[in-house]
Amino acid sequence: MCDVLLVDDDFELLVELSGVLSGHGYRVSSAHHMGALAAALTTCRPKVLVTDLSLADGNGLEVIARVRSLRPDARMVLVSGDMDALSRYAGRVDDTIFLIEKPIALAPLLRFLAQVVPLPQASDSRRP
Repeated sequence: MCDVLLVDDDFELLVELSGVLSGHGYRVSSAHHMGALAAALTTCRPKVLVTDLSLADGNGLEVIARVRSLRPDARMVLVSGDMDALSRYAGRVDDTIFLIEKPIALAPLLRFLAQVVPLPQASDSRRP
């Protein structure tokens, strides 16, 4: 089980963001390409998906559709370094998709995650 699934073809970003989110107490899984997404989804039904809009072998909207088919209640974060592209897609996404520009500002992402994936109290070291 995982809280957050990260999908991005920027491997360094995946490693860094995974480390940051894990350090904040989230259980994180990641996929570097669409093929790895299929493998990740065999063990991870994320509460939150964070995906890049532009992937080398697909796009973030395809990733969102795959995750929603398995976990309809999952919340989505769509990121891109191209604000024009995010603006074009903004009219095609619903209010369950949070749009973030790259480079990813951690504070808004962490606030969003805190709202949708409450972490256990510090005294409760057990995670289901």
